[in-house]
Amino acid sequence: MLNDEVSKRIRELRIKKEITQEILSNRAGIDLSYLGKIERGQKNNISLELLDKIISGLGVSYDEFFSFESSDDDLKKIQYDISIANDKEQVLNLINGIIKLDKENKN
Repeated sequence: MLNDEVSKRIRELRIKKEITQEILSNRAGIDLSYLGKIERGQKNNISLELLDKIISGLGVSYDEFFSFESSDDDLKKIQYDISIANDKEQVLNLINGIIKLDKENKN
């Protein structure tokens, strides 16, 4: 579904650009919690005007934003997720997920 792809793409580019949701929400002029809901796919059918603000806040061109073929930068995502983990258990869960993913990719 396109909405899911757009949500994932916003998060992917934000992490790639190494900016927080707070910074992006400020740049785009939107509420932080609303941006979080968009990234999690909890807000469907966002307006073109809002998407334009987010793309501008990310500092990317429309071509780059809509290049869904680009692969996720898994290492940056992992680094970011670990950096925002609240406790040791979350970090261990992330590490276990990485190990599981690595095993699946080898099979």
